[in-house]
Order: sequence, then C-alpha cells, then structure tokens
Amino acid sequence: MSKQQPFLPVTVVNQTILEEPFSVSIQDILLKLPRGVYSVARSVTTNSILLFESHIDRLRKSDKNIFKTLSELTQDRNNLKELVLKNLQIALRKLIEINEEDQIQEKSVLIFISDRDTFSQQEKGTLNKTFLSKRLLILIHVYPIMKVPNSIKVQICGQARKQPNTKDTKWVSERKKFIEKRSIGVGEILLANKNKELTEGATSNFFIIMNSKIYTSPDNTVLCGITRKLTIKVCKKMGMKIIYKNPKIDKIDQWEEAFITSSSRLVLPIDSVLYEKEEGQLIEKTLDSPKITRNIRRNLIKQMEIESYVIDL
Repeated sequence: MSKQQPFLPVTVVNQTILEEPFSVSIQDILLKLPRGVYSVARSVTTNSILLFESHIDRLRKSDKNIFKTLSELTQDRNNLKELVLKNLQIALRKLIEINEEDQIQEKSVLIFISDRDTFSQQEKGTLNKTFLSKRLLILIHVYPIMKVPNSIKVQICGQARKQPNTKDTKWVSERKKFIEKRSIGVGEILLANKNKELTEGATSNFFIIMNSKIYTSPDNTVLCGITRKLTIKVCKKMGMKIIYKNPKIDKIDQWEEAFITSSSRLVLPIDSVLYEKEEGQLIEKTLDSPKITRNIRRNLIKQMEIESYVIDL
C-alpha cells in the first residue's frame, strides 16, 4: 500500500497561482502582508465553504471599521463577492489537480484583501516583488485544517481588544506578544478587560456554561466569529438560553463547562484554565467533563452542511 502524499497548499493572488505557495503559518503570512482585512473560512466538502456569504460581509465591515469608508473594492458587495469567487475557483481547481480527493474535503481558506493607496514604500516594494500588484490585492490561501485535540488548556493573560469587531492584520501583530507569554501546554490565550471580565480568545470566541445557561460576551465587545454565530444558532435550536454577558474571572469556581469556537476548531471544550490569582501566582482550574459542550459540537457538525455555500467548479 503506497503512502499518502502530504496535503499540498495553494496560494492564488489576483487570479494568478503562485509557483511557490506559502508554507508558513497563517500568522506568519499575515505578518508579512501589508495592512488589510481578512477572514479564515472552512470548507465542508471539496467545493463548499461554510457560511461563505458571512465572510464577504465580514470583509466589508472590517474594511469600513479600519479606514472609516469602504474602499473601491468593497463598496460593491456583488463585485467583491464575484472577485473573491473567481480567485477561490482557481485555487480549488488547482487543489483538486495536485491532491488526492480524500485529503481536501475539509480545509482552511484564508481570504485577504487590500485596496488602499496608503502603503509605505517598503510595503509597496513587497507587493511589487511578491504579489504582482501595486495596490489591489486579493489573496486566497488554501491549506490543511490544523489537527484539533479533544480538549484545550487556556490561559488568561491578554488584554481585551480596543477594536474587536474588525479582522485587521494589525491585530495579528498585537496579539503576538500575548501568545508568546503563554505557558507550556497552553493552546489558547483568553483576553480580559480592566474589570477582570473575559471577552474572547486571541484566535477564538469564548463561552462558559453556568447554571445550565450559555454565557458569551456581548456582540459589540468581541469579534463576532462566524463559527460563534453558527454555534449560538445551534444552541438556541437545542433550547439552551444564551446570556450575552462577559464571564467574570472571580466566578470561575461556578463554571460548569467552558469552550472556544473558531473555524478550524469548531466547538472545542476547555479542560483547564490557567490564571493569575495574585501577582506572580498562577492557579490552574480544572473543569468538569464537557458533556453539554460535546453535544453542542455534534449538533454544529450536523448543521454545517446545511449552512454551506457550493462553489461551481
């Protein structure tokens, strides 16, 4: 029996396939790009993207939040969608050509756009050399979904974002300092505001279950992730009550379960929380078996196919 070949990623820029696709992490890719907006999507099948329309809306909203006005690229929603789809179609066709079919059912898709005449000379040089464009940039990078454990350990050590409702590459640089502070074995950082209330993860949204109710931060205090949106829909469908309130660190002993959501991890139970009770003193809180969280995850996976957007290839 022959050994299966590794998943080969594909990078498309302005409808051109790069001969050497990116091979580094998404964080490293975004740190090298000029300032722009992005969204990370997830495929459900070879040619379907989960909540694709929501990603287009997010790109437009983020663009307006950063620059106060919509750019020429994002002003016309239908035009933006068509341009993203054209690049995505090219990427997926190439992906099918160079990979085995069973490898590419579920994958991650980075959608990055930048359409501003405000780049520094250094950024313009990078664009000209690497991305074939002085100004307009639509980049699609398709890559394997990260291997997800059954549960995750988190650490509270980051500050809540000042502009949470925006998928801005600037945030990728800002969050790096929090991620680098995490202890060994920690898979995600939780952010807290000055009132010691938890808002979201550095790369995820955050939920707790307390008194059989779901608690998550108000929409205006976090990046309303697309998987978060679907998770809330699933929880309501299951008859669970959602309370939009920032979980408090000092109530941690009352948490029954906790979990994070993201496009790559879907719904992932938190097994323990590392936090600083007193200055320099780290405490680890272990949470109970995540029975409710696992049920939410199962129902989310069932809902994914219904919420997917099929791309014509």
